[in-house]
Amino acid sequence: MKKTVLAAVLVSAVAAFGAATGCRSSSTDNAVEVADGEVQTALESTPWLDKAPESPTDNFSAYVFQKGEGAFVTGNQYRGTWDMFRYRLNETNLEFRFLADGKTAKSKIKLEHFDNGPFGYRLTIKDAPRGPKVYYGFDNHHSKDVPVALKQVVDNLAKRTH
Repeated sequence: MKKTVLAAVLVSAVAAFGAATGCRSSSTDNAVEVADGEVQTALESTPWLDKAPESPTDNFSAYVFQKGEGAFVTGNQYRGTWDMFRYRLNETNLEFRFLADGKTAKSKIKLEHFDNGPFGYRLTIKDAPRGPKVYYGFDNHHSKDVPVALKQVVDNLAKRTH
């Protein structure tokens, strides 16, 4: 149950982050694909948000990937749901097995370096089994743009799920 608590903490932190920054994740043409050998490291290094929420009641979707296990989170600062899954990454193919219902899904992914405010990555899940197809994540280069409170929560999430 530790991971479900962490997912709830992530929901609150991300909603607070959006309220504090008010940033949007609009599309630009400055994306560069991540090298194949770096995809798994990048995928597991950050929560993946469909947008930065603009208020505590602004809904969002997020994926968190950590060493073969993950969570899909939807909601806002006050209400949310999560769906735990196991995953396997093979080059740019991602396989999901959702634990609550045993359903499986496969999708090609595209992971790009993406410079947009606090976001340093863009993840496209071509046949997304849950939520939208495009998500944004943080990289070390952009960590100075991420509020300290969110960075601490993300760092704690990474430590506790390893």
